[in-house]
Amino acid sequence: MPIRLAIVVTHPIQYFSHVYRKLAQLPDVQIRVLYGSRVGLDAYRDPGFGVTLSWSTDLIGGFDHEFLPGADQVQTLNWRSLGRMQIGDALRRFDPDAVLLHGYSHPLVLRAWRWARAHGRKVILFGDGNGRHELARSALRRHGKRLALRLLLRSMHRVLSLGEANDLYWTSLGVEPSRLQWAPMYLPSPDLAMQPTGQRVAIRNSIRTHLKIADNQLAVICSGKFVPWKRTIDVVRGIDRDDRLVGIYVGDGQCRQACEAAALTDRHRFVGFANIPQLAEYYAAGDILCHAAEREPYGLVIAEAAAAGLPIIASRVVGAIGARSHGQPGRNADTFEPRDVDALADALGYLATDPDRRNRMAAESLRVTTEMESAFFEGMRKCLSP
Repeated sequence: MPIRLAIVVTHPIQYFSHVYRKLAQLPDVQIRVLYGSRVGLDAYRDPGFGVTLSWSTDLIGGFDHEFLPGADQVQTLNWRSLGRMQIGDALRRFDPDAVLLHGYSHPLVLRAWRWARAHGRKVILFGDGNGRHELARSALRRHGKRLALRLLLRSMHRVLSLGEANDLYWTSLGVEPSRLQWAPMYLPSPDLAMQPTGQRVAIRNSIRTHLKIADNQLAVICSGKFVPWKRTIDVVRGIDRDDRLVGIYVGDGQCRQACEAAALTDRHRFVGFANIPQLAEYYAAGDILCHAAEREPYGLVIAEAAAAGLPIIASRVVGAIGARSHGQPGRNADTFEPRDVDALADALGYLATDPDRRNRMAAESLRVTTEMESAFFEGMRKCLSP
């Protein structure tokens, strides 16, 4: 009999639908995703991007799923909206061997945790906390959080690890290393993977022609929400220092106007929010991914860039940077200190002057992507094994 895995999550999330589809294809695992709301399926206003958007990818097809009673009435995701959501009947009907929780901060997942404990089922926890940021907080705050989560974390059969920064987060909260299982769940959508050579060249040429980027210029992709802690303005300033570089900024948000105003040259292309098919095209047009965030739990943009075969330059504090993460220093990634525009500009300059190294890093990005996916499925099998 296949192992029955219930996955409990507040709403359909574009980053995970393809992961669920892949899990559903495993012959020895039967999954059911239990959603607390339909937020994300229809057009909605994203406060980070500052725009109304709808995802042009299938969020719920290809795997068994269920919307809990009252899910269609939830408009925002908070304690009040999910506080009365009941999940016991749905779990009882599916009768899982294990329950995978997305996070620990909503009443929905806490009720699922209590049900699993009461019925003797394995509980597996996923969360994207970054220990590099957690350890920068006050000792008093960290101690209080550790005490508040002690019972919950001690009851976990396994806690999924995304890599070094995530390991550090969980161990700082008291999770024993023996209960951490490396299973990097942040896998990029197949839609973002590198296209066949001929198709990629055609897309690349089309986008670069449209954006007026010359053949001898290197396109630096900066993708994400324009919010202060992403430090997109540092990328703008770094690109302005090297005539060989052009910036392609994919996204929107409160800091976009400030970033546009900070540009000292005409070598910047602000293209706005891009849905997944468009995002794949921008990656194809790029030569380097730069992510300057001073605070970032993981940074799926780095996983996306690796899948698209791009070298990566990122702040060293980003969660996706590490030897067991999607951005691996010395392999497919270079790093710099957050807020250090000089170091960021130097890193871009070094790659701009060394095409052989760029090509090696690009090839390593594709290998890292394959390895991370294999690690996820191997890690999940270990979590679910008797």
